[in-house]
Amino acid sequence: MNLQEYCDSLPKDKIIDLAIRLAKAGLAVWDKYTADNPLTYTDSIVAMHHKVDKAILSDTLTDIETYTSSGKLARILGSKDLLAGRLLEFRDPIVSLQDADWELPYEVECIFYSVYNLLRAVTGEKQTAFDDESIIYVAINQAIDAMDTAKLKTEEEIRSILYGN
Repeated sequence: MNLQEYCDSLPKDKIIDLAIRLAKAGLAVWDKYTADNPLTYTDSIVAMHHKVDKAILSDTLTDIETYTSSGKLARILGSKDLLAGRLLEFRDPIVSLQDADWELPYEVECIFYSVYNLLRAVTGEKQTAFDDESIIYVAINQAIDAMDTAKLKTEEEIRSILYGN
């Protein structure tokens, strides 16, 4: 069974938990990069200078965990608004990455996109626009790619996270 098939076989709550665990394991890639590098870029369309919050990924994961672990009533009463606000925080940096106005090392970009795609999945998006892949699968794959590229985790350690061994 390949990774896509494995992800497709999991119930929704289990696959979200898996994506959260993988993203949290990959946060060290982001933290290492942000310790020594500014998170700034200039928008090429209007030449506006932007700064990305160093805590955007960890704060987003905390909010996702709160949202997914809280009861249905708590989610209805406001957590979803918080996640919608998080999506807005990602909007400009994502566009700048896509426009090549903000360039990050591959593994750092992977973990950034992983958390963003996990957020998109939790807020209701199901499939990617271009290749109809599950967004949650894409988030999982990006977190694994970030950890593997950065040599943060061995293949065995990643498998342990995936399969709970």
